[in-house]
Amino acid sequence: SSEAAPGLHQKLSRLPPISGLVPDGKGQQSALAWFLAGAVLADVPPELGHLHFYDPPGQARRTATDGLAAIEWLHAPANDLGRARFWMELEASATAMTSAERDRHLAYALLCAGAMVHLLSDVGSPSRARGDLAEHSRNLGAGPLDQGSRFERLAALLYGRLGVPAASPPERRVRLRDFFTSADGRGLADLTARSWFSSGTLPDAVDLPVGTTTPAVAMPPPRRFLSPWPTDEDLRTATVGGAVFRNSAGVCLARSQRVNDRVTWSLPDDCAVEQLAAILPTVGAFAHGFLDWLFRGSLRVTATNEVLAGDLALGEGTLRVYAEAKDGARSLLGEPLRIAKANAGAFLAKLAPPAAGTVRIVAVFRGIDHVGEEVVALAQLPVGK
Repeated sequence: SSEAAPGLHQKLSRLPPISGLVPDGKGQQSALAWFLAGAVLADVPPELGHLHFYDPPGQARRTATDGLAAIEWLHAPANDLGRARFWMELEASATAMTSAERDRHLAYALLCAGAMVHLLSDVGSPSRARGDLAEHSRNLGAGPLDQGSRFERLAALLYGRLGVPAASPPERRVRLRDFFTSADGRGLADLTARSWFSSGTLPDAVDLPVGTTTPAVAMPPPRRFLSPWPTDEDLRTATVGGAVFRNSAGVCLARSQRVNDRVTWSLPDDCAVEQLAAILPTVGAFAHGFLDWLFRGSLRVTATNEVLAGDLALGEGTLRVYAEAKDGARSLLGEPLRIAKANAGAFLAKLAPPAAGTVRIVAVFRGIDHVGEEVVALAQLPVGK
């Protein structure tokens, strides 16, 4: 309901109905539509896009703005579609008393999941992983207010929402932060920053000895990012017609152009098209893996009324068990049980036989997993069927 979350409903009201992401008159829509709506709302208002940057640790600047970096915005109290809201809503989607309340909380959890996946996906864009804010202030040609990233606009024009290349196999990580950046350099921002140029992080122009027919100078050392980086061999092939600098997979990284005694670098559209075809499957792999990670928690309720941990080992947290009546109302069975830790598949609790009229038993664990990451684990067992 709009009374429960006026801020989110105000944002939803700004979306065009033709988008298919606006709830109907009863506040209902499909689970996928809620998820996609969250991805759209991550950029509402548009100023929030300035928080979708993250320079991996060790670089000169962590973020392209004076605000929060992407991983910090994910955890920020002011983010109404962030981490804290997601776990609260996911838990309430199982523990709220009525079916209508549970549906509402699940919708909000899906909104948050969509927004967080959007935030992660954005650091797959080279300018966002390299702190290149200037790339997002470029004039795109449809008037003075039409500004943004040419690279991202090209992606939208080429692929739209439904034509995106198939994702690579899901990227699996055990910690939330590791999807963005990690000590071993396997986060999406890490991979993006060291693999691709953005328009504002291309190599500087190189001045050659006057009148030389072949360059006698090597590329200067990089100012910020150690890779990718061309060599003096790339300068030697930079003829008047230009030369392409490619990675080991043959994807165009940049084009060099020699005019007189100066070599300059650019990122033309045909080069960007090759990059998008390589980048988007990787982004999809991280988005898929991250979404699986958010909903990774599970329990088991057996026919003998035992509650077991699922495939994920659990750390400290609280187990609550609910009985659902025929009218959909859920009530707490007994007192919450504190769990210190539990291996995958371990016994957690033995339940008393359900009371007459119970149609479903629902178990909910809220706490951390075996590595200290937040998790909500759920299970339910129909009764009398």
